[in-house]
Amino acid sequence: MTHSIAIIGGGFSGTALATALLRAGRGKFSIHLVEPRLELGLGIAYGGAEPWHILNVPADRMSPWPDEPLDFLDWARAHGPGLGWPQAASARAETYLPRRLFGHYIQARFEESRAQALASGGPAFIRYHDRVVGLKREADGFRLILGNGELAAHSVVLATGFATPGLPFPVEGRGPRLIVDPWAPGVLDRIQRDERVLIVGTGLSMVDMIYSLNARGHRGQITAISRHGLLSRVHGASEDIAPLLDEADAARGVVHALHRFRFAIRTGQADWRSAVDGLRPVIDRLWRALPPAEQDRFRRHLKAYWEVHRHRMPAESADLLLERHAKGQLRIEAERVEYVSVASDFVVLNRARRFGHLINCTPPAAPLGKAAGPLERGLLAAGLARPDRTGSGYDLAGDGTLLDASGQPVSGLVTLGPPRRGQAQETTAVPHIKPQLAALTQLLLSRAEHRFAAE
Repeated sequence: MTHSIAIIGGGFSGTALATALLRAGRGKFSIHLVEPRLELGLGIAYGGAEPWHILNVPADRMSPWPDEPLDFLDWARAHGPGLGWPQAASARAETYLPRRLFGHYIQARFEESRAQALASGGPAFIRYHDRVVGLKREADGFRLILGNGELAAHSVVLATGFATPGLPFPVEGRGPRLIVDPWAPGVLDRIQRDERVLIVGTGLSMVDMIYSLNARGHRGQITAISRHGLLSRVHGASEDIAPLLDEADAARGVVHALHRFRFAIRTGQADWRSAVDGLRPVIDRLWRALPPAEQDRFRRHLKAYWEVHRHRMPAESADLLLERHAKGQLRIEAERVEYVSVASDFVVLNRARRFGHLINCTPPAAPLGKAAGPLERGLLAAGLARPDRTGSGYDLAGDGTLLDASGQPVSGLVTLGPPRRGQAQETTAVPHIKPQLAALTQLLLSRAEHRFAAE
């Protein structure tokens, strides 16, 4: 019997995994991908992107394939002009290309791999335009309950991306002036040119919204608020250096690690960008080495500062923010959202200030929290999953396998990308997901080969 691998989710993570498995092409197995959206490979990050939204990672770091680090850059140079981005022909390693172009790239590599596998007798691929609403454990694997049918699989990968945006603050009333999901089609079109807009959140999603409003001719004042009022720092030159911290530093706690990190920068061992980027290959190991109480301390006091230095914006984005700020069209403020009231003609913040619209740019909801869907709730109810200690994601084994209610690994039920947020401190951008993708591909291939050999 052919070993079957079911991938739940067809955004970047799920489609890249299917592509990697098709490209490997060894072993006797089939790939079943379930995704309700029409297009594969896009998800929220690239499917909702408009032409002016650019990547926050330079082109030479966006290839998902470890053995082909410049694959996206080379592809963009060759195919970008034909897809409407003539500037891509002269892209350099440090260029920040459009997000939508990267989505086209993932789709193209998937289709090429699928065609090659079909022509060479490689793994079979079946796509289900559906949604997984439940999952049952069986003697020989799992049974996925779809909206319109069922699917049996020996291995299952949760590549479901981020949960639908939620509202982490109290709101009285609802209506079109409250934009809960800023990526929903058409939600920004109803904002008037001179309208005062409130954006809750000052991260990179806020930058994307300002791009979108600017492109629509909006010239009214935008007020962006967050608890700390911090903006992402700007990308600049960064050298490849060895990590300045190791697990022993993390084990001694956040204060020690921070002092050690600052000392290295202050004494000229590295500039801050290189120092931050140098931690990228080991950040998950450092996170796991932090004692639980120190992880909590990091989340309370340092996480916001780490994120604005780690997740930086391109210089073009900073120029747009500075331009709007200079014209009096943008204010960044530190304020906690205590209460929001939505009326038919305006939105009121903290019972004091009125705005025409509120755009929610807060971080994604926890996958097992209030925003959990039927699949996630079913996994918890069946004891096939449990929240991690902090409640920010699934409790996982080191390779991304779900731990059941008793803390035992559920063999064959693994995660990829954002569903690993409970285990990994960094699991959002392509450079974070790339090592997960490589390791998981090998794990799934080994399972398929072991089953084939046993038969």
